Amino acid sequence: MLADLSGAEILSQSYEAMRKVESAHVVAKMHDDARQVEFDLSLDRKNDCNGAIRYEGMGKVDLIKSTDLMHFKGDADYWRAVAAKKHTPKKQTDAMVTMLADRWLKMPLSDPEATSIAHVCDLGKLTGGVSKPSPLARKGETVAIDGKQALTITSAAKEGTEIDYIAAQGTPYLLKSTISGDASGEILFSAFGAPVDTALPEGADVLDLSKLRGGAPGESV
Repeated sequence: MLADLSGAEILSQSYEAMRKVESAHVVAKMHDDARQVEFDLSLDRKNDCNGAIRYEGMGKVDLIKSTDLMHFKGDADYWRAVAAKKHTPKKQTDAMVTMLADRWLKMPLSDPEATSIAHVCDLGKLTGGVSKPSPLARKGETVAIDGKQALTITSAAKEGTEIDYIAAQGTPYLLKSTISGDASGEILFSAFGAPVDTALPEGADVLDLSKLRGGAPGESV
């Protein structure tokens, strides 16, 4: 039984299980460049993804990435924040928000803007784990994570203290991980193996950025 193993042994089995995951739903909160970023994404090993990213003080971006294309949709707060960083005059900012807010923008993955956005769709980076768990990893109590029983494993990390919650029954997937210390955040995994829907909403109003003179008007997420 998993519960009979040491903390390091449980983590090792979980790392192996997560490396084999073909797709998952990920919800995370973390600090990036001194601001909080929230992710809510479904993504797979082909780097397809569908979901949303919310930046503290910068609004929300919806994202759909398929094999060849990137679509994203920023709300009014996002585009105003982009304009503010570029010191865009108010009249131009208002016009940009009117044209772009809550509208799907399309670009090929060969576009540098798409490349800078696509990194958030890398499931491998999220599930790769480390090559070897700390032998000091400490097994703790069993708790419920989203209705599933999970074993808690505490480890020392470079940023502080990491607590991983490993599924106690079935495949030992990582259900949740938290970090506290110099950095803080949490990430939750679910819907393992579920297909990722990369279709645009029916009737979506899409602007093709590759056909606009001067390229993309925005800033990468």
